[in-house]
Amino acid sequence: MGLTCGVVGAVLIVFEFLLWPRKRLLRRWRIGRVRTWMAAHIWLGLLTVPLILVHGGISWGGPLALVLMILFIIVIASGILGLVLQQILPKLLLDTVPEETIYSQIECLSQQLVADAEALVLATCGGEEHESLAARHSASAVAERRARATVVIGAERSTSQYLGGHPDLPEAPQTVPNSNLLYDTFQETIRPFLQHGRRSGSIMRDQQRSDELLRNLKSGLNPAAHPAVDALGKWCEQRRQLDRQSRIHFWLHVWLAVHLPLSAALVVIMVWHAVVALKYSGFGVFF
Repeated sequence: MGLTCGVVGAVLIVFEFLLWPRKRLLRRWRIGRVRTWMAAHIWLGLLTVPLILVHGGISWGGPLALVLMILFIIVIASGILGLVLQQILPKLLLDTVPEETIYSQIECLSQQLVADAEALVLATCGGEEHESLAARHSASAVAERRARATVVIGAERSTSQYLGGHPDLPEAPQTVPNSNLLYDTFQETIRPFLQHGRRSGSIMRDQQRSDELLRNLKSGLNPAAHPAVDALGKWCEQRRQLDRQSRIHFWLHVWLAVHLPLSAALVVIMVWHAVVALKYSGFGVFF
């Protein structure tokens, strides 16, 4: 019984590992549906647990068997963790990140946010050296940047326009005298956050502190500059969503950094374990 369970369990473990080359190397061959492979991967993977326990006689055995059993437990546990995360995190992403974008384009979108916000602030603060920057917020310039952009929304949902400007802004931002406070706050606090997100250490990471700073900023500015402050606040909210998406994406995939390499190690050590077991059994004549 122990030998039979060990052989069946080993075959199933090898089959489990075949999901990786099936996804990475044999995708063009289309051997079976991905959903079918994944269902088999989950249920047959769970089936290996009682098989391996019966094979080992509910004991740890020698050093090699002990290492193999520890690897097996970690692989199964990480797989279950990954399954749970994949059931929870995508829905969390959909609910909390309405302006989700392609993960690889987050840095690109961040740079666009910085460029648009900087142009808006400089145009609002005025000055001869800033006159040419006001044109960057014209309707034609916004449309051109949107046409060139490769960032897309990842799922159909109701969301505001966000790429290359804000729909509440006028085509040409109004120059407001004595707006140095806006420029200084942008350079010291808002710009680093738009560019680097939570890595900047800016207080804009926190929704409540961000709203407080923007309210204080409005109280020290001419009301004509308030639309620019509102736009910066909405861009900061978008940047917080991008940070949230990055964190969810990390937890959605980090378990694979444990599951996949340890699965490969499990297969290698399992083959070694089988060779050693056969060598010191009645089949030792073949070795």
